[in-house]
Amino acid sequence: MGNPSPARILVGANGIRAGWRLLVFTAIIVGLLYGKLCVYGMLHVHAPSPDDELIFPSYDGANAAINFILVVMATLIMSKIERRPFDVYGLPWRNVLRSRIWAGMLAGFTIIAFVLLCVFALHGFEIIGIGTTGRALAMSALLYAPSMLCVGLFEEFLLRGYAQYTLTTGIGFWPAAILLSVGFGALHGHNPGETLTGVVSPALGGLVMCVALRQSGNLWLSVGMHAGLDWGESFFFGVPNSGHRPWHPFLSSNFQGPTWVTGGTAFPDGSIFMLLAFVAAAALIFWRYPVPRYAVDASTPPL
Repeated sequence: MGNPSPARILVGANGIRAGWRLLVFTAIIVGLLYGKLCVYGMLHVHAPSPDDELIFPSYDGANAAINFILVVMATLIMSKIERRPFDVYGLPWRNVLRSRIWAGMLAGFTIIAFVLLCVFALHGFEIIGIGTTGRALAMSALLYAPSMLCVGLFEEFLLRGYAQYTLTTGIGFWPAAILLSVGFGALHGHNPGETLTGVVSPALGGLVMCVALRQSGNLWLSVGMHAGLDWGESFFFGVPNSGHRPWHPFLSSNFQGPTWVTGGTAFPDGSIFMLLAFVAAAALIFWRYPVPRYAVDASTPPL
C-alpha cells in the first residue's frame, strides 16, 4: 500500500475529519486566550489561578464571562467554516428565558443540598451560623448569581458545545463524552487540596451534563445545573468549591469526620455522596427525558 495523500489525511467520507476540525477550534481558543492574557498583562490584571485560595465572585465571574465570549467567538468562526447554524452546537438563544435552565438551576442546588444533608446525617457537616448579613450579604448575593452563571456557560460550552458536537461526528457521542469528561476531571487535579475522589467527581459530573445534553437536546439544562450547584456550594452553604474558599457566603459551616464522608481537603466535591448524587441525577434525567433529542450532522463541506 502506498502512503496516504495529504488530502486523505485531512478529508474523509464526510468532509474534513473531526480531529482536524477540533484541532483548528483548539488553536483558535488558545490564540484568543493568549491574547486575553497579554491584555491582562498590559493592564496589570492578575488572571485567576487554581492556586488562588479565595473565590471573588466579581473577579472570577468577569473572567469567566470573557472566556465564554472567546469560546463563542471561536465557535462562530467554526460555524462559518462548516456552514452550520450556531444553534446546533448546543446553545440556541431563542426563548432562552423559557428554556430548561431554571429546572437545571434547581436540580444543581438540590444536588449539593442532598450531599451536605447526607454528610450532616453522619455528623460530618454542621452550619455554624449566618456568615454574612446586611449590605454585604445583598452585594454577595447580587454578585454570585451572574458569576456562577458565567462559569457554567463557559465550562459547559467549552467542553460540551463545539468540542462535543465535533467529536461526536467522528467517534460517536459516548466516546466523545467520556473523553471530554475525563479531561474535565483531570483539569481539577490542579486545584488546591484535590483528592482522587475530588478528581473523579467532576469527571462523573461532566458525564451527567452530557446525559442532560443528549436527552434534552441542548446545553441549557446542563448550564443551569452547573450554575445552581456552584451557587449553592459557594454562596448559600459557604463551603469550599474545588478547594477554593468562598467570599462572603450566606452561611458559615464546618466539616469534621472521615474523608470518605466529608471529602477531606476537597470538601463535598471529594465526598462519596457527591458521586452517588451524580448517579441519581443521571437516572432522573433519563427518566424525565427518555427520548434522546441531541442530533449531529456528520458531513462537512471542504474548507
